[in-house]
Amino acid sequence: MSLEVTGCAIGAIVIPTYKRVVRGLRVLSFAAATLSCACDAKLTRRVSAEILSVEGGSWVLKRKGNVVPPPGTTKWIAGEELRTDPNCTISVALLPGALLRLEPRSHLALTELALGKKGLARTMHRRLGLRLVEGAIFTVVEFEGGAGDWLVETPEGSISTIAPGLCRIEVGEQRTRLTCVRGEFTFTRTTGHATRVAAGYFGEWSASGTDQAASAAELDERAQDNVEKCLSVERKLLNKQNDQRFAPFQWRQF
Repeated sequence: MSLEVTGCAIGAIVIPTYKRVVRGLRVLSFAAATLSCACDAKLTRRVSAEILSVEGGSWVLKRKGNVVPPPGTTKWIAGEELRTDPNCTISVALLPGALLRLEPRSHLALTELALGKKGLARTMHRRLGLRLVEGAIFTVVEFEGGAGDWLVETPEGSISTIAPGLCRIEVGEQRTRLTCVRGEFTFTRTTGHATRVAAGYFGEWSASGTDQAASAAELDERAQDNVEKCLSVERKLLNKQNDQRFAPFQWRQF
């Protein structure tokens, strides 16, 4: 007995099979795209910083242009500004792994503060922005991030880092000065010109556009003093943070 298969019969078999394959590929493509989006997705919310201590004189907190009575205030949120008198210092826990101390005669604004989780691994994602109008801050960074996740704006430009570090930033007399003790920070002019300052170096930038290239701190008496102060302030900030270890920070409820 012979078996005869016509062209029409073959087409009837192949076409449905082809359609099923195409549908399967579309499903796989959609699943891959969904997985990629899930990996990149970020779940982020705004949080408040915690004022760990206020030492010395008086200070002012401004919220939407209005002065908020400092006594009893322990939270600092984006959009608010802190001002200190000639004898006051303020220690702040901005985010897990981000601490700072605001020095006397200083004016600092908190422009952005967010905490979240990203990717399938749900790793922690931090993002903060500050604007130092005048005065000085010591800052401790204990986390790695992406471009723009840690940023301090000054009248002369902006300072950023993507890795753990320790530094002092000063603004005054139409100049910005950065002393790096640990890690590496980048100062970027509004024109886009960037200068990297590594550990053990300092840099200074003026409003007139005159820049001092990053120089070794050991060759500058003022820079040496700033390095010693940075290390001392870091120890104090970490101790204050440890004292608050069991406090109900809102980010621990995330």
